[in-house]
Amino acid sequence: MKRLWSIAAAAALLSACGPAKQKGPEGGEQAAEPAVSQPTPAPARGLALSVTHSMMGEILHLLEGVSIYRRDMPRDVFKAFEARYGLDAGDRKLLRRFAFARNELWEKDGRGEVERSFANPFGPEGLFPPAAPGLQARFWLAVVDSPEPAAVRRSLAGIVEPSDAESIAAALQQFTPRVAEILKAAPGHAGAPEKLQALLARPDVVGLIESLSRFCGLEPADLRIQIHPLWLPAEATAEAFSCGDHVFVGLPEGRGPGPMQLALCVRELLRCMLRRLPAGTKALASVRFVERAGWQAGSRDDFALVEGLLDAAGYGLAAPLAAAGPSEVPPWPGADARKRLAERLSPILRKHLADGRKLDGVFALEAARAQVAANPPRPAHFVDGAMVIAQDAALAPFKAKVTRWIVWKFPPTQRYNYPRKLDEAPGRSVLMVLTPRDLKELPGRFPNLPKIQKAMAEAYEALKRKRGVIVCLPRASRGYVFVMAAKGPKAMQAVADAFFKLEAVPGRPVEVD
Repeated sequence: MKRLWSIAAAAALLSACGPAKQKGPEGGEQAAEPAVSQPTPAPARGLALSVTHSMMGEILHLLEGVSIYRRDMPRDVFKAFEARYGLDAGDRKLLRRFAFARNELWEKDGRGEVERSFANPFGPEGLFPPAAPGLQARFWLAVVDSPEPAAVRRSLAGIVEPSDAESIAAALQQFTPRVAEILKAAPGHAGAPEKLQALLARPDVVGLIESLSRFCGLEPADLRIQIHPLWLPAEATAEAFSCGDHVFVGLPEGRGPGPMQLALCVRELLRCMLRRLPAGTKALASVRFVERAGWQAGSRDDFALVEGLLDAAGYGLAAPLAAAGPSEVPPWPGADARKRLAERLSPILRKHLADGRKLDGVFALEAARAQVAANPPRPAHFVDGAMVIAQDAALAPFKAKVTRWIVWKFPPTQRYNYPRKLDEAPGRSVLMVLTPRDLKELPGRFPNLPKIQKAMAEAYEALKRKRGVIVCLPRASRGYVFVMAAKGPKAMQAVADAFFKLEAVPGRPVEVD
């Protein structure tokens, strides 16, 4: 099988590197060492970006696409491969085993927990890409750095179970010859690294990447990134991802590297830089952004500040540099809300780069203002990380509404100094879920805070007319105080329902029947 791997790898790069086969001692074909395109570092004041083919990356990428190990994966690779080769019983058996092992890594990464505190409610690195690679990234790095499929068994030690490593190695070996055939037949694929390297070596592109590195507090000379084009079917949408110091960028068959690939590369290069930010900077920027704009996606992988930055850098700043005209600039990716933020964030990022400023809490607040203007937040977006003043019984209907409950409780039964607590977190939103008795007793515990006292008084008066009420009060710096009250458990359930259905932060009390 090692001999088969060498033949397949050489065949994949035949058109770029010339014949690699020679006659063996018994007249059969024996492969020389697999040809690999030589990296040409970008001539950029210490910046080291190299673009090369990765045969192991190509095989793993195609195998993942054919296996469809997640239900939400695109079917383009599977359809193209199945139409060309079909899948026999042996293929399907290996694919099932591979998909099971691969999906387990994805699920384990999704279950990962971080240590939270009141100061850092989203963990020590906030909602930014973590510095340490997760299981899926370690899996990819182990496979890509392996010299051949057979070596994957050893490379995956400590990442997957030995039986899964055997299944993965067998699947890689089984599909290698067909991957080699696809790559050899793909027009222009062998020359893609050289063309993509030329795009990245443009002085204006180099200047942008260097500016982004300094924006993240890094010196350009610290960047040593390898970039690998990956084959995609002609009809597939180009994509990219990164693991460690490797960036993988999809190249649909028949389309050479262009503005889209440049956008994807710069996007992932910035992600690599964001991983290296100091943990304190990540945590601070996350909290500041959420305090002002809320956490609208609710997923660590879709944090608006990070996604907006990546889109602004890749599509807003990088892609136009390689485009001959506006028609060649790729459209903003993702849903409308994501597009609106990226469009507003691009000039903000451009100015910060021109001024030589770094990513910090001030930038996060400016980005949050852009998010509020582009996508006005709902009250429910301020729940995560909030301070909660409530009895457990009153809070229960609210907690039942969310799958993840990241709040810090300060119940009225404890003798907290509420003004001091609010001063310690001047931008944190506050959920006050109160009974009629709480509304009578708590105002005295908020001396010198007349606006909060007035909000509680308004809620108390509303309860004389209705079963429940929601009063919203903007805090002086960032965030909101939400005073919510009801006459009883059923009424509190109605208030919780109303709160999570509000489409915008209300400017006047919301009375609930």
